[in-house]
This record gives sequence, C-alpha cells and structure tokens, in this order.
Amino acid sequence: MAGADYEQHQLSAAFPVMSEEGFQALKDSVEDIGVQNPVVLFEGKVIDGWHRYCAARELGANCPTVELPADVDPRSFVLAQNRARRHLTDSQVAFAVAAVYEWAPAHRPPTDKSVPGADFPKTAPELAEIAGVGVRTIERAKAVVRDGAPEVQAAVQSGEVSVKRAAQIVKRPKPEQAAALKATAAPKAKAAALGDELQQKPTIDAEDVPQAADLARELAEAVADNESMSRVFEANDQVAAAMAEAKRFREENRVLNERIHGLQNELNAARRQAKYWQRRAEGGAA
Repeated sequence: MAGADYEQHQLSAAFPVMSEEGFQALKDSVEDIGVQNPVVLFEGKVIDGWHRYCAARELGANCPTVELPADVDPRSFVLAQNRARRHLTDSQVAFAVAAVYEWAPAHRPPTDKSVPGADFPKTAPELAEIAGVGVRTIERAKAVVRDGAPEVQAAVQSGEVSVKRAAQIVKRPKPEQAAALKATAAPKAKAAALGDELQQKPTIDAEDVPQAADLARELAEAVADNESMSRVFEANDQVAAAMAEAKRFREENRVLNERIHGLQNELNAARRQAKYWQRRAEGGAA
C-alpha cells in the first residue's frame, strides 16, 4: 500500500467496530473498485474511514487521504459522519457522544465564555440534545466512559449491553467489572441458545413462520425469567414450610369431614333400626 502507516484517532474509536461480514464486503469492494472516498486525517491519525484504511492496507491497495479542515470541529465532524452511516441504538449513540466530548484538543482554547473562540465543556442536557436521548442516559454513558473497564465500554459500543446496565457495573472496582459483565451476559447467552434450539425443531417451518426465531428467543427469555423467580421462591424455606403445613391441615380436615359424614350416616341408620324394633315391641305388647 502506498503512503504512511496511520493509527486510529481516539474520536473515531468511540464507535462500534465493523462486523466481520461487513468488513469482508468492504474488502471485496476495495479490491474491485478501490477506495472511493478519501480517509480523513486529524492530528496525524485517521478520524474518519478507519475501516476503509484497514481494508486497503490488508490488500496493499492505494488509500487516498485528506486533512480535516482547520475550521471544522473534529467532534462534530466524527459524530455527523458516523451517525449518518450507522444504525445505532440510543445506548451506543449516548456512549459515543459522551466519549467524543470527553476528549479535548491538546491546545484547548480558554474555557471562559466571555473570550472569543472559548471552548468550554458541554453540560449533560446539551450532550443529551446532541445525542437525541434523555439526560439520565447521557449521565450513565458519561459514567461508563469515565469509570468503565475496557471490556464494559466495548460491550456498550457493540450493543451487547445498555448504558443503564453498564452504569450499574461500573460502580464496582475495575478489576471486578469484567466478571460482572460476564455474569450479565450469561443468562442472555443461555436464552439465545435455547431460542436457537427451539428454532431448529422440525415442527416449525421457518419459511411458513418468518418470526419463528424471534418468538423462540422471546419464549426462551421468558423461561429464563420464570426460572429465576422460581429459584427465589424455592429459596424461601419459611414460605415453603408454611405452604406444606397448610396442605397437611387441609388434608387432615378432609379426612375428618369424611369421618364425620360416615359417623352421621351410622347414627341415622342406628336411629332407624331403633325405631323399627320399638314399633315391633309396641305391636307385640298390644
């Protein structure tokens, strides 16, 4: 490949990595027609077009580059470029906006608003407006950017977990966050696996029921939730003991009622027998 080797700029790294399938499709395109849109550089690093650059480098193809104009805000630029071409969840957008605006240029202008050209940090409501999400979502994203371990940040970037769940995880010390993230992902993986298994059952024809996989996954997740609730109730020994005792009392009451009914029948039969002999005795006496 002609040209220098570049690193990815921190601002560009705030967005998800392209999937293997997508990257292979990009490589196929570069191999067929080359890099059509120049890669944009800022501070000597790739701020836009990182995947195009990597595909060209792997193929040894030429990759044209241009410098970001000096009058363009790199944060606004990278957000606009990536949001225009990607389908991102609210959590992914919030994380990207928080990460982008966490960055500051090396020679940052004065933060005094009265100074022309001042560049002061944006508030959470301002970032929420840029991202198009709620202020609480932005605050959670900022916590993940500030306190999150790399594994947790990558999980939010990829869409594996929401910023809401990630914000709970990052309250832990960083050495414990990876394990907490794994524990969070385990039930989802189990439910997804069960959904895949249900999807493969011969009783469901995927062509006849296009939503079979989605329905199966929803069912699997519901099963997982029910299993969790079942474990909670089963773990409560006092409730289980009380329920068993109540069942025993109900059974004893049923037996006693049957016995009383039987004794009542015997008493009625004895009374009828007594009346019979009484009438016979009275008749003989006459």
